[in-house]
Amino acid sequence: MVEVMPPKHRWGRIATVTLLVILGFPLSRLGCELVEFRQARYDTYSAAVAAGAGERGWLPSFVPASAVEIHELHSLDTNAQWLRFTVPASEVERMTSSMSMLSLEEARRTGVNRPWRVGGGWPAELNRIVVDTGGSDHVRFFKSSDGTFCLAVVAQEGHVFAWRCDRVV
Repeated sequence: MVEVMPPKHRWGRIATVTLLVILGFPLSRLGCELVEFRQARYDTYSAAVAAGAGERGWLPSFVPASAVEIHELHSLDTNAQWLRFTVPASEVERMTSSMSMLSLEEARRTGVNRPWRVGGGWPAELNRIVVDTGGSDHVRFFKSSDGTFCLAVVAQEGHVFAWRCDRVV
């Protein structure tokens, strides 16, 4: 004899499964981000070099030796990378002299889709949602001479935000 489940129990199971599916995807995505990304913070460039960041390829060649407050995040699976650091304002011109300039629209199209772990402080102009900041004259955008990184530079303050842009992530 086959026992039929009462309708109210059937709807309860359907609701439970639906809820698990709805919650399961975002939680699994968050879990992937927690596992797949590695981050490091260095007070100085020399501390990053001493820790082997340059040898492992996580400290790009355009980062000057005067860089401080270096925060680096990368994905082991995709080689995506985000980097932020500060340099003396006098170093900005020297660092960017061999780079090509980008417009704000070009910078937005380069895959700056950063994970939450990269931290705050990134220029509002780079948000996926269009933000009118009253002009982005204080932020300039560049592409590294080898074409692998894009940069947003706040020259007056020496803040540099870089992300891997040789492939869309």
